[in-house]
Amino acid sequence: MIGGTRRLHALRPARGGLRSEKEIKANWSDADADPAISICCATYNHAAWIEDALRGFLAQETRYSFEIIVRDDASSDGTREIVADYAEKYPGLIKAILNKENRFGAGERAMWVWPEVARGRYWAFCEGDDFWISRDKLEIQASWMDAHPDYVFSCHDFYNAEGQLIARPAAMLGEEGEFGSEFGAEAILTRNFVATNTAFFRSKCFASLPRSQLFMLDWPLWLHLSLCGRCFYHRSLYGCYRDHGQGLWSGLTFHQRAQRELQFYDFAANAYPEERERVERKKMEYVSRIILDHQDSLNELADLRRNPVKYLARGALRRVLRKAHGRRGPRC
Repeated sequence: MIGGTRRLHALRPARGGLRSEKEIKANWSDADADPAISICCATYNHAAWIEDALRGFLAQETRYSFEIIVRDDASSDGTREIVADYAEKYPGLIKAILNKENRFGAGERAMWVWPEVARGRYWAFCEGDDFWISRDKLEIQASWMDAHPDYVFSCHDFYNAEGQLIARPAAMLGEEGEFGSEFGAEAILTRNFVATNTAFFRSKCFASLPRSQLFMLDWPLWLHLSLCGRCFYHRSLYGCYRDHGQGLWSGLTFHQRAQRELQFYDFAANAYPEERERVERKKMEYVSRIILDHQDSLNELADLRRNPVKYLARGALRRVLRKAHGRRGPRC
């Protein structure tokens, strides 16, 4: 749901002086132990935005110790140099992983690198082209987890690149309480409403995540976490998710996104056989939404009705949408 609108520059982290490493650590109650929180940031050719992400991390005001792990996948636009400069200024906070060659093309995903380097009992995600707005984000999410040991995952609202607030999807969440709303696998299977830079979870749950080579790995992780324990949607916490058309997901056509979302449902049905019936039901609901959203332009609707899943999977949707929206199809 779309909430209020604010100018994006007003949301970005202040460009003024940052606190020193010593000043940041002064508030920590557990500075001598392993970090309580690992901030995991994957970046590639984000030179125009990476400083916003880094400043959002360093602006966090919390008593929880944290580490910042930035993995640059051989950027060629100056991102690597910016990350290296910040790591030099904050050697006790920022760990820079600077790939000399691009590993994504070789099939390596940052998601599977984090367990090798992240030490926190909690992990917080934010990619290099996004950023955090709320300075108390880590404090609130970690405090909630500490106080509620049966919860394993939390997320929150975010703004898009146009400054529009993308608020909680109330129809899919439980009743809103004083601090937010609970949700579970039923909501996650309906659609991927969690922006990656809002995710905060117990790292121990990651170990049992079924490994896959899906194009998008965040949605399967959210589902896995929702099956490990309870999930919470915080209100009054904010981040910014930039859908700028140059990202791995934002650069896809509508048809390409639909194909990958169908792959998610196939993965979920196989990875969690006890959830197969629910997954298949949600998959058909997803296909129905695609049909209804484009029924005016689906000249081949009869074929879709006969076998919609097979029809979509083999690429017929591309042909239909090209007729209505041009060669590349609509963007979501």
